Amino acid sequence: MPRRTRFAVVVLVVTLGLTGVSCSVPGDPGNGSVPQGPPPSAGQSVVKPKVKPDPPVSSPVTPTKPRVAKGPVAVTACQTARNGLACRITGSGFLPDELLILEYDSDVHQSTTIQAEDDGRFVHDLKVLDSSLPTIRVTVTGKESRLSASTSYRIVA
Repeated sequence: MPRRTRFAVVVLVVTLGLTGVSCSVPGDPGNGSVPQGPPPSAGQSVVKPKVKPDPPVSSPVTPTKPRVAKGPVAVTACQTARNGLACRITGSGFLPDELLILEYDSDVHQSTTIQAEDDGRFVHDLKVLDSSLPTIRVTVTGKESRLSASTSYRIVA
């Protein structure tokens, strides 16, 4: 068969997307494919090129350090304070740079958000204005760690 006919059969199969179609072309090995080049002579086998699979694509993963609290949580306050004056509240053992909720009761329940330092400690000056309560209870809770500690101090006249 002339080379032109083989080319037409290949174009037909590729263009129409025909698969599983067998062709009976002279010189065809009988498996539906069109041989490339001269037909193999007796005793020779047809070697098909091997196709290498694409290497797997992986995204780089950067390991992160686990955020671990620095130790037991502790909160301290001054022992006594006058109305309108600040009492220093300190604490440690929270996660580095963690947001903390500082809650306290004066005449009403109040809260404020503060941030721990990179070592898990914090210092906050709490000023309670005109409380009729004799004792102020302060609770500090880590937003992420959920660690919590409390202390209290007295209000004096």
